[in-house]
Amino acid sequence: MIFFLSQPITQLLHLKVASAVPSRIRDSIGLLKQWVEQWKLLAYRGMEALVELFGRAPHPQEPHDVSAKVRGTHDTFLARCGLEASQA
Repeated sequence: MIFFLSQPITQLLHLKVASAVPSRIRDSIGLLKQWVEQWKLLAYRGMEALVELFGRAPHPQEPHDVSAKVRGTHDTFLARCGLEASQA
């Protein structure tokens, strides 16, 4: 037997699921921010060691420029996720 849900019921189910997701994210934001802060400095130190290789690539790029672009992209990503972090 196949059941078809009416349009109003599917809309209601969608709204209930959609409203549950942000509340779970809000509950986890503090933990996620803490994780970002804990690992950001170490990740950036690792990145700084790698960006030096860009200066020796067949089409070299200034390592400082690569680092700045990565940090900027990362900051934009964190902001879009609501996880703005302090400067590292």
